[in-house]
Amino acid sequence: MPLTWDLAFHSGMSARSDLRAAVDEGVAVGVVATLLDAVKTILVLPRHLDAGGSVFIDSGAFSAFQKGETVEWAKVCRVYESVLNMTDRPGGLSIVAPDVIGDQRGTLALWDLYAKRVIQWISAGARVIVPLQRGSLTAGVRIVVGHWY
Repeated sequence: MPLTWDLAFHSGMSARSDLRAAVDEGVAVGVVATLLDAVKTILVLPRHLDAGGSVFIDSGAFSAFQKGETVEWAKVCRVYESVLNMTDRPGGLSIVAPDVIGDQRGTLALWDLYAKRVIQWISAGARVIVPLQRGSLTAGVRIVVGHWY
């Protein structure tokens, strides 16, 4: 059975007041990992998921790219994993796999580095969104337990 995407997220909900209003309304929320504090990560988002809500956590890679900054992937992964570990309903969580904007080989290197974690996120029930980058390799290149085939 093909996986279909039948959900729209209200993005830009990283600010406290915006997130609170969206959660109170029970809407699907989109936040950025690098803008979340501990309260949102271990309380607000997991409770929203546990109540049947949906959450999309963006890595912040595009914003970092625009600013010429480097993403602290260890921090982003900790945010993802904190939310995953604090919810009883991880199936409502969508997260973005590590990537380097505009750099296919850099993205593939990150996938290789974080493969075990990504597999754990999927095994825990999260939907992992895999960004594709243009480059010399085809989209058919895939990762299986840390190895490219």
